[in-house]
Amino acid sequence: MKKYILILLCVLGLGNVAFGQQDPHYSQYMFNHLVLNPAYAGSWGFLTSNLIFRKQWVGFDGAPETQSFSMHAPSRNDRHGFGLGFVNDKIGVTHTTGLNFDYAFRIHLGKNARLALGLQGAVENYRANMGGVRTGSDITGAGSDPAFQGSSINVWLPNAGAGVFFHTKHFYLGASAPRLITQDLNDGNAGSIAVQSRHYFFTTGLVFGKDEAAVKFKPSVLVKYEPQSPISVDLNAHFLFADRLWLGVSYRTEDAIVGMIQLQAFKWLRIGYAYDHVTSDINPYAAASHEFLLGLDLNFKQKAMVSPRYF
Repeated sequence: MKKYILILLCVLGLGNVAFGQQDPHYSQYMFNHLVLNPAYAGSWGFLTSNLIFRKQWVGFDGAPETQSFSMHAPSRNDRHGFGLGFVNDKIGVTHTTGLNFDYAFRIHLGKNARLALGLQGAVENYRANMGGVRTGSDITGAGSDPAFQGSSINVWLPNAGAGVFFHTKHFYLGASAPRLITQDLNDGNAGSIAVQSRHYFFTTGLVFGKDEAAVKFKPSVLVKYEPQSPISVDLNAHFLFADRLWLGVSYRTEDAIVGMIQLQAFKWLRIGYAYDHVTSDINPYAAASHEFLLGLDLNFKQKAMVSPRYF
């Protein structure tokens, strides 16, 4: 019960304004930047899609569970990119379902260099069953807190985002804010004072090794910033073997150490898995998170995979 109350306090901010990391959390974002940046749309040069299942903090009551689907493709002249995303995210007594549309204007700066400017339009349905919250009054026998009895929240949240993404074949640099509009999550409920805040993401990465090399090395960095929370940094290192098998590790400050594997099973199918070993104060209660990824790459122009995608 202590674990359940703790996560509700973190997510809902009972009696206080709730900030913190509210966007769905992923470990394998470096293979699908569209979940962070709309300017990434169309960057693969063909239609590609990713399906992600994530179960965070296994064994922790009310822990986050996320399912997401995204797909994107360029126009025929590679001047425009279009993307679509769907997310279903559940944390404690809260449940968010969202749909977003992405557009990127892609500027050719050379044979392999592209600068993309992206926009995102999104709508989310945020629901919270406040009557399911167990408070200190329930545990001590003093009775339920009247502020939560029979109350619930159900709000629709339109939003917009923007981003910029520059990449060559072996390097990328991006910045984005998927939600630019700060939203009120209360829906007139007196028991919750919460807002959906603005988050900023900064990413960069570099691939070492020629195309024909048997082993390639890709270090990358993600910086996540929310004005009311500490800055979070991901330091990633991946190795690519025979252009088919990725093995990697990531360190997320004050959160987790992550091991990752992704296999290019066929030219059209990628299978990925990430294991998060939790290093935060939650570790005694839930030491691990699991994330599975299925990627479908529909490159109808090529009968074989000429070279792999590095990011």
